[in-house]
Amino acid sequence: MQTAKQPNSQTAKRFGHKNGFASNLTTNVIASDQRERGNLIISKILRLLRQPCGLSHNDRRNSGFTLAEVLVTLAIIGVVAALTIPNLIQNIQNTGTIAGVKKAQSILSQAYTSFIADDITMDSIYAGDSQQVNILNQFATKLNVLKNCGETPGCFSATDSYLNLPAFPLGFSMNTRAGWAKAILADGMSIGFFDYPGGCTLSQGTGALLNSVCGEIIVDINGLKKPNKIGRDMFAFYATKTGFFPLGSNNNAADCVVMGFGCAGKILKENAVNY
Repeated sequence: MQTAKQPNSQTAKRFGHKNGFASNLTTNVIASDQRERGNLIISKILRLLRQPCGLSHNDRRNSGFTLAEVLVTLAIIGVVAALTIPNLIQNIQNTGTIAGVKKAQSILSQAYTSFIADDITMDSIYAGDSQQVNILNQFATKLNVLKNCGETPGCFSATDSYLNLPAFPLGFSMNTRAGWAKAILADGMSIGFFDYPGGCTLSQGTGALLNSVCGEIIVDINGLKKPNKIGRDMFAFYATKTGFFPLGSNNNAADCVVMGFGCAGKILKENAVNY
């Protein structure tokens, strides 16, 4: 029997006999397996990102957006909404404010026209004797009054103090303010009347406000609701011999910066809330 020949050193060196070949083969197999596992994980992640939301694998061909695209789109929508929604809300509020001031001016102008048609003058209504309740009762025949409070509370917000334009308390509440006759109109607007002493002879500006002012009217265009703030929902008008004019018009000194009583004139002049 012939004894099997042992590979010579050249053969062993060439083929990596025993430890050389086997060791390298094992190492390569392990490394290859690890790479395959890593590639498999990465492949699964990529497939997940490419998988359209709510669709099965077989429906991918019919979809338009991947999960990654949807997430990015939602993020963009969120940023845009955060930037635009506050401005949109403010624009809506401003539009309501302009409409409310115009409506108050229109209501007063219609009442004045009706009085003149009945041969009733403003200086006969505003006698300068501080009879605010009598003034309100005469206006109640021209306005659609829902509630007549006279000089008692209940027709303006029960807040302790209205705010000026920078939001500082004025120190009084229109609801309980003495010397004012108050009512709520059918559309929810609160209105208050005040008679200046001396009849219709006061000057508060030029033109229609020169030697012609009889008294003052304050309206809250959204009634009992907030913000109860001058220049936002509370506005003032002068009653004159020739009609009703907003504070801040005809060179009137009322401002729309600090107190806010002149904002009605600014809004009607500019047809905007530019403050």
